[in-house]
Amino acid sequence: MARAAYGERLGRICDEQRAKPHAASLLSFRNRSYADYFERLCKNDGRIEMVEGEEQALHFSGWDNQRIGILRTMTDEALEETPMISRRDVDFHLRDQGFQPHKGLRGSCQTKIASRVVG
Repeated sequence: MARAAYGERLGRICDEQRAKPHAASLLSFRNRSYADYFERLCKNDGRIEMVEGEEQALHFSGWDNQRIGILRTMTDEALEETPMISRRDVDFHLRDQGFQPHKGLRGSCQTKIASRVVG
């Protein structure tokens, strides 16, 4: 559920930024930074913290130091904020899996997602 929700969030951010062509250069930079961040979350099943050797792997795959530094800053800030998946996103994915959302089930999912994201 976390992977799908973060993937959808990435799509919404990209769509919003593309809707402002007059600010293309600034948004292009921001878009790439957010895309890197959310793509990484999707690939890592929502895990925020960077693991040992990850920065080196990014460098070897062609990322420059500035791009890696921005990703590191974004992950550090996200760890401090402990982002949550919205109630709306949780409800959508519960229904998609055949469950009727209710307070108890929703709370369990949000707790599980938050624990996977920060730990």
